[in-house]
Formats: sequence, C-alpha cells, structure tokens
Amino acid sequence: MSFIIKLVDLILYSNLWIALGAASMVWQMQILAGTVYWPSALAAFIFFSTLFIYAMHRVIGFSIIDRTIPNRRLEIITTFQSHIVIFAAIAALGLILSAYFINLKTLLLFIPAAVISALYISPLFKKKRLRDLPHIKIFLIAMVWSWITSCIPLIVESSFSGIQIGIIGLEKFLFVLTITLPFDIRDMQVDDLHQVQTIPLRIGRHKTRTWISILLISLFIVIVLAFFLNVYSVSQTTGLLVFYIVLNSLIQLALNRNHDYYYSGLLDGTFLLQFLFVLLFTQLSSLMS
Repeated sequence: MSFIIKLVDLILYSNLWIALGAASMVWQMQILAGTVYWPSALAAFIFFSTLFIYAMHRVIGFSIIDRTIPNRRLEIITTFQSHIVIFAAIAALGLILSAYFINLKTLLLFIPAAVISALYISPLFKKKRLRDLPHIKIFLIAMVWSWITSCIPLIVESSFSGIQIGIIGLEKFLFVLTITLPFDIRDMQVDDLHQVQTIPLRIGRHKTRTWISILLISLFIVIVLAFFLNVYSVSQTTGLLVFYIVLNSLIQLALNRNHDYYYSGLLDGTFLLQFLFVLLFTQLSSLMS
C-alpha cells in the first residue's frame, strides 16, 4: 500500500497528472474538430510545456514560500524536489523535440502565454511574482489554460470560425475558474501568510462557494448557447452537460474534505475527465448512427 501511495504522490506532485490533463484538452478540441491525431505533436508540445512550467513554478516557489505551516502537500513536494528538477529537464528536452514538428506560425501563438507564465512564476516585481498581485491569480490561470489548450488547437485546425472559437474559449475559461476557486479556498492559510490577496480571502469561504455555483450555472448557459450556434453537436453538448453535473458533485466533495488528493488528484483530474466524457458521448453517437 505504501508503494501505491508513493507512486500516486509522484504522479500528482511531479506535475505529470496536470500535464496529462493539458494534453487531454487538446485531444478534446481535436474531437470537436473531427481530426484526432494519435499521437499529436501539438498535444505533446502542450504536455511538455505544462510539465516544464509547473516544475519551474515548484523550483522557484520553494525558494520563496514559508514552510512553517504544517502541510502534507508541501512536505511531499519537498520530498520530490530532486525528481521535479529532473522532470523539468526532461520536459525542456521534450519541448524542443516536439516543437520541431510544429510550424513557426503555430509556435508564435504561444508567445503571449509563455510571457504571462514566465512572469507568473518569476519574482520580478519587487521580489513578487505576477501570481502574488492581488486577486488576479485565478484569472491569469484560466486565461492561459483556455488559450493554450482550447483556442490554439482550434485555430490550428481551422474548422471553426472566430466566434465559435471564442465561445469554446469562454466555456473553458469559466471551467478553469470554477475548478481553481476551490484551490484558493484550500490555500487560504498559506496565501494569507504570504499576503497574497485571493477571492476567498477577500469575500470569504461561503461567498466563494456561491460564486462557484454561479460559474457552473454560467457554464450550462454557455454550452446551451453553443449548441444553438452549431458549435457543439448533440452528443458533445450532452457529454459536456452531464460532465458539469458530475463536476458540481466533485467540487462539493473536495470542499468538504481536507486531503489534498481531492484537489490535486480529483479536481485536477477533471481536465482528463471532461475529455473522456466528450469522447464517450461522441463514440456512443457514432455507434447509434
């Protein structure tokens, strides 16, 4: 059992899990476009990009963060620090190799996200990172994630109009906001210690949970709108709506539990879960037609 726990810890806290989630979002976009590539150079590039950025965030962050607060997640990440450095090196190599198979025009689309990500993890503003500025952390995360894992893949596929890409990008932006807010609730003690003003610290835990519900309702509205604008098919719309019903239960489960597996495992895993729902309902529709 201890071996299994160590293996799970390694997958979660080495950032492999979240990187797989990023790649799965690319596969989801390719399903929407009707052009799934196995393997996909773009998915590989985004996988290694995510792995590298998150690894560097850990490396830089641990030179800044106060470790006096008892926290199992921080203790485990500290244990895997050497592994994280190795994964960062592997990710950098994978990033370079996968970039070789992507045209320059597509690579240029990543520049804005790369700049934001670099400023997010690097203490350039009077020893503060972009993530340490008041209230903007989750919006930066949602913006970068929706752009990289949704908008860029759809732009590359060239099968959606600008309006359709914007709607899908908005849905994914709201989705990332929805699953990021619980993390800010989890991190309230650490953020308060480091004077990082987040939404939960500003409005409180209860009102933040209300905002999560509002975001989920907004997601339903956006998906229904997307269906009527021919962005999503019947099967894709159904898969996404069912997924967001399940997501609501998963968020409530995480918010009522203290163990970090509910956050780093379950909530981060919803990127992959969303892809699986879209894939499942798309395949069922193909079998029934």
